[in-house]
Amino acid sequence: MKRFASSIPTLLSGVIFTFIAAVLSSALAEIAPFSAMGALVTAILLGVFWRFTAGVPERALPGITFSSRHLLRLGIILLGARLHLGDIYEAGFNAFFIAASGLLIALLFIYFVAKALKVDKTLSLLTACGTAICGASAIAAIAPIVKAEQKTTTASIAIIAVVGTVFSISYTFLFPFLGMNAYEYGVLSGGTLHEVAHAVAASEAGGTVSEDHALVIKLTRVALLIPVALGIAMLQSRRENQSSHVIPVPWFIFGFLAMSLANTFNLLSDFTVAFMVSASYVFLGMAMAGFGMQMPAASFKTISLKMFTVAVCGSLLLSFSGYVLIEVML
Repeated sequence: MKRFASSIPTLLSGVIFTFIAAVLSSALAEIAPFSAMGALVTAILLGVFWRFTAGVPERALPGITFSSRHLLRLGIILLGARLHLGDIYEAGFNAFFIAASGLLIALLFIYFVAKALKVDKTLSLLTACGTAICGASAIAAIAPIVKAEQKTTTASIAIIAVVGTVFSISYTFLFPFLGMNAYEYGVLSGGTLHEVAHAVAASEAGGTVSEDHALVIKLTRVALLIPVALGIAMLQSRRENQSSHVIPVPWFIFGFLAMSLANTFNLLSDFTVAFMVSASYVFLGMAMAGFGMQMPAASFKTISLKMFTVAVCGSLLLSFSGYVLIEVML
């Protein structure tokens, strides 16, 4: 207990560093061009900028590590309060099928093509999850399960940040030429774009109807993080020790589910939900800033052209398959 108490001042300085970065990134995300990337990706960029300009004091590193590990998990848990499982039900089976199919297509395509091209397996898996599920949040959730190195996690987030931002901007310009109504365009945005921020930013072109449905479909993909994370945990367990029946359970994913269920059954007031979601983005922003602040210059070398190219191709396939499924099923 005394040891923990004595470590608080050391942790506090680094936590404050990441908190300031998270607040600044949230403010920057309100203005272009950062609004297209969202607060989480902006936080990473701000953390990187901070590290390579002002520098990060040695004494702050323990607190920064604390933010990028422990506050990350807390942020993911609280984010579950945003998800109402009833919204997924009301969206209908077809919308769910479109979201789930797109997730599976992107996940398998990116991972196995990257593997065939001999890209690092962990980088391939994280980038595949980021594309298929929910961008930086999915990568951050999967990374501790597969014991990814900091530089690999940051590299995959950087790839998704660039690809996702380009795609969200492209959607906005393409909307008038797609021949879709507002509802269909909302499903396309939510079902195929990377970050929640990307889906919301792109769907704005279709008005309120598009925005509402984009968010519901996007959060459906976020909910699918739970089975994907558990499946990866089981595969990781088999890979590390074939004789072991102990699965490295990502408990924070169950926290995410618990918050979703609490919101679904109206156990949380509107104010509590709003507070939890706001807090989750602060904690996630602190974690992302922590990633950036800890990234060595060598990390940029891990952003391979092969992986970036596969991510672009996978995103194109996800968009095309989503468009076709919407035309057929809606």
